[in-house]
Amino acid sequence: MCDNQGPSLVLIKSKSNIDGCCKEEIIGGYNPVGWKSANQYIIRDDSFIFNLGDLSSESNYILSRIQPNLKYYAIYDGENFGPSFGKGDMEFSCISRPREGFCRWRCYDKPIRDTEARFWIEEIEVFKVIQ
Repeated sequence: MCDNQGPSLVLIKSKSNIDGCCKEEIIGGYNPVGWKSANQYIIRDDSFIFNLGDLSSESNYILSRIQPNLKYYAIYDGENFGPSFGKGDMEFSCISRPREGFCRWRCYDKPIRDTEARFWIEEIEVFKVIQ
C-alpha cells in the first residue's frame, strides 16, 4: 500500500521490555523518494530517522541523519521488508516476524535507541509527504 506514493514519513509506536521494565517509544524515519519494493538500497543524503522519546518520561528526542560516506545505504526498499533505513539502523521484516523490529547503529550518525534488542510494533503509520 506504500509503494509508488512518493515521499513518506514513517511513525512507529514500539514497545519493549528492557531489564524487566516496559518501554514505549515513538520512532520513525523520512524517505524523500518513496517506496517501490525494488529489493535495493536507495541512495540519499537527505533521509533521517528519529526517536521522539520514551512515552512514560520526558526524555529528549533523537534525530539521526545518514552519514555522508554511507548514503548508498540510506534506505532499504525490499519487498519482504517494512519501511527500513540503513543496514539495520531501523528495520522490519514483513514475512518472518511482521510485528517485530530492531535498530542497530550502522549508517546513520547516531543510534536512535539505547539498545539493539528487538521491539514489538504496536502501531505503524506511513504518511505521504506532500511538498
